[in-house]
Amino acid sequence: MNRVFRILPSVFAVLGVLAQTQPPPAKSSGLPTGFGWHRLPNTHMRSVCLGRVPNGMYADETMTTTTEYDFNCNQIVPWSGGATDDAHQRLIVWGGGHTDYAGNEVSVLNLKGTPAWERFTGPTMPIPYVGNGKHWEGLKPYFVRLHDGGEYKAGAAPASRHTYNSLQYVPYQNKLYSFGGSVANGGFLSAEVWTLDMETKTWTMLGPPFSQSPWYPTTAYNPNNGHIVMHDKDWKLFDYDPHGNTWKVVLSDVHVADGTTAAIDPVNNLFVVVAGGNVYPTATKDHTLQVFSLSKPVEMQLWKDSGCDLTYRNGGLAWDSALGLMVGYPGGGNQIYLLNASPKDIVTPLGTVPSHKCLDVSISQNPSPVKGVDYPPDPEGTGREGNLGIFGRFAYFPSLDLFVLVNNRDEDAWILRLRGKTIAP
Repeated sequence: MNRVFRILPSVFAVLGVLAQTQPPPAKSSGLPTGFGWHRLPNTHMRSVCLGRVPNGMYADETMTTTTEYDFNCNQIVPWSGGATDDAHQRLIVWGGGHTDYAGNEVSVLNLKGTPAWERFTGPTMPIPYVGNGKHWEGLKPYFVRLHDGGEYKAGAAPASRHTYNSLQYVPYQNKLYSFGGSVANGGFLSAEVWTLDMETKTWTMLGPPFSQSPWYPTTAYNPNNGHIVMHDKDWKLFDYDPHGNTWKVVLSDVHVADGTTAAIDPVNNLFVVVAGGNVYPTATKDHTLQVFSLSKPVEMQLWKDSGCDLTYRNGGLAWDSALGLMVGYPGGGNQIYLLNASPKDIVTPLGTVPSHKCLDVSISQNPSPVKGVDYPPDPEGTGREGNLGIFGRFAYFPSLDLFVLVNNRDEDAWILRLRGKTIAP
């Protein structure tokens, strides 16, 4: 089975070149066209929230009486991400956790036809009593996380959690994978792997072995072999094979900072990790770029003077197969950056991107662009709680040749098109 996914990097290099010369793929009839940022009307995530539910939560630690709970779709503010399902043209969003949100529902932004949100799975109700500090790892039936002596029972669904950059969609299984995360109520970090079957809408906890990770991992799906690459924040880089639920350490003694986002460059067979000392728009001189070669011998490459000054903590990063480049979103603003991991310079309509360097690109060409009109507003919570992350909610869809951005429950989603521009800024 694994042989299906073992395609030589040189083949992907050819495909990457062809992708830049082919006509754009067919576009969904309900999506705006033309270069630049576009708001998707009537796509407030809050539209699918349950709101206040009379018996939504247990009232005390005995879990015998219930009280109301506000299921307000707070899956995106507290350090939570998303995953790209290009086969069905939808963005999967799941999060919450710690003391921020206990609802474990999964939401989906469908891009086919008229873009709209869907409450893909409902929250498990009633949720455990919020405030007892116990580390509920799963719901219905309830059980405390395994680290605290709990026992997994079939039919359970995971507690909500900060998902960071830990969500990945595996297309040949039609499943969402979630690694680790900061669990609701107690807030301690899980080490388990959960998978959601997108056909049956059922959760399963995998293992043993489990995630190997005591922290919150940075992950990326590798189309070259159908695996997931993960750094566990504990000095190890893993390769996870969903076929057999098997783990392999591919590199040790390499640190990856908190708040990192990653993506795979399938042409050059690289695991690219970005971060920064601060979140956007706070000024910072600390910009992190780490590039791991996945070809043997696996190693971290050191690039000097990359010029990647828009790599921020908790930002977005995705591989653009049409351009053959990484595209990064700092977490707000009108600019994105193009990252060339290739050993050769790449010429695009947006400018030439030198090998192993970044090129900053301003999208709206309005001389005085207006936030929320010409480009997306800041993420929810910015200026009050801080920018708590974009991660996988900045996502590229090859079948549509566009990026999708979701950063606020009460604001429309946005798309970004990078094709159709003929003059470099």
